[in-house]
Amino acid sequence: MLVGANLAVLVFGVLGVLVGAREYASGRIRTTLAAVPHRLPALWAKLIALSAIVVPVAVLGVVITFI
Repeated sequence: MLVGANLAVLVFGVLGVLVGAREYASGRIRTTLAAVPHRLPALWAKLIALSAIVVPVAVLGVVITFI
């Protein structure tokens, strides 16, 4: 039923890495750490923002696959 689940996990994993690495590549990590000196709140914010995109897409994919 969920044949494409492994591919979806891979795509979402790559998306998560790109979200985190893009900030380091552009040098914006200095701005982020200056605004939020502790790393944990910044990581939670990134996790929530990424989850707001990934969760609805994943749920929609599973529902379409199930039907």
